[in-house]
Amino acid sequence: MAMSKPGAANNIDEYVQQFPAPVKTILEKLRKTIHAAAPKAEEVISYQMPAFKYNGIMVYFAAWKSHIGFYPVTSVIQAFKN
Repeated sequence: MAMSKPGAANNIDEYVQQFPAPVKTILEKLRKTIHAAAPKAEEVISYQMPAFKYNGIMVYFAAWKSHIGFYPVTSVIQAFKN
């Protein structure tokens, strides 16, 4: 499903609302999964993407023209490598 570039959002709710229903469903599922793995993490927008922060940014995610991106930071990759 081709999508246009999202506009600026002040929070993850605003970010998700910009997309068609099938994309919203995926983004909300991803959001819920991150919350389950890191319940103390704070939701933020960073680099115009949804992100979760706990002692620094842990992970970003974003909807693009033809895919959903998931971007954990290096420290998170190292923590979960096993």
